[in-house]
Amino acid sequence: MPYQIRKLPNSNKYTVRNTETGHVFAKRTTRDKAESLVRLLRAIGNNKHFVPYSNQTYGYEGHRPKRKSSKRTRRVSSTRRRSSSNKRR
Repeated sequence: MPYQIRKLPNSNKYTVRNTETGHVFAKRTTRDKAESLVRLLRAIGNNKHFVPYSNQTYGYEGHRPKRKSSKRTRRVSSTRRRSSSNKRR
């Protein structure tokens, strides 16, 4: 499918749209990002099974892994702390 990159007036921003359907894929993006998006859209159009991320890198589902939680301990508010004399038995 043909894709079109157009410059927006009075700015250095661009839009990416499909010329056949008129569907807008990106609004107010930079030229570099617009060109890379067009390359991605062409790759998807030419190969139905195209996956931008390999399953080997990002796991079985094909999405990015969650961030690991930090090793900091969870803070407990002063009202929840109990001194040794106030412990429940």
